[in-house]
Amino acid sequence: MAGGVKQGDPLSPLLFIIGLEGLSRLLISHHHSGYLSPFNVGRVPNPSHLAYADDLVIFTNGRVRNLLRLSNSISSFLQASGQRVNLLKSKFYTYSSSSPQALSAKERALKIQHDRNHLNYLGVPICKGILRKEDCGFLIEHFDRLLSSWYNKSLNSMGRLTLIKYTLSSIPLHLMYVHKLPKSISSNLMKRMANFLWGFREGKSKHHWVSWTKICQPTESGGLWIKHLDNIQEACALKLWWKINNNSDGGMGNFLSARPFQLPSIATA
Repeated sequence: MAGGVKQGDPLSPLLFIIGLEGLSRLLISHHHSGYLSPFNVGRVPNPSHLAYADDLVIFTNGRVRNLLRLSNSISSFLQASGQRVNLLKSKFYTYSSSSPQALSAKERALKIQHDRNHLNYLGVPICKGILRKEDCGFLIEHFDRLLSSWYNKSLNSMGRLTLIKYTLSSIPLHLMYVHKLPKSISSNLMKRMANFLWGFREGKSKHHWVSWTKICQPTESGGLWIKHLDNIQEACALKLWWKINNNSDGGMGNFLSARPFQLPSIATA
């Protein structure tokens, strides 16, 4: 361990998890003891934090006194563990109605900057209300980066089909599990996949002899069995509905089922 762990080493995420376990228990203990005031979300148990490898989101009350206590808690953990926090990559988020004076006081207490943009956690934008078109720009950029590199290679139709099936159509999956993609975004992504499948000639996409919906049909029905994004979106919505309705996902199920809204029926979900 004296030489450290290189990026991409399979042991690296496990070490981060072990390292953050102490901080996780410390935050839970301080919330339960009342030393830290929770972020009040209503009738459900107030979450203290979310942690995955080296990504950490802390939920807490925004009073300056409480933020100073949080800063002290983190400092004590860092001193005991020898770990460090990258303050340049750390941000805090609060109500949009907060005054400039209040934001400045919170920045001094936490020693990190306030971010007015959406919080992104594990590559998913956390926003209020429905997902907007401008929130999905990173998906289009991801598609374009891959496509621009693939267009420079000599790929036959089967090679392009394989890349669409197992790479392109899987890129938006993690986002569709928690958000409904805007129709314009899903149509845009499917258009890019269709253009890539049929190929280009002299800088222009070739004629599409078969509709994308037909191409996404099972092979026994004459299609190529590519995942249609609209069908994936429906499946993800139904899976989320089932988890909430059956409370099968622990904390998230308890949280969402206690919110003041009525779950739709299976016919409308």
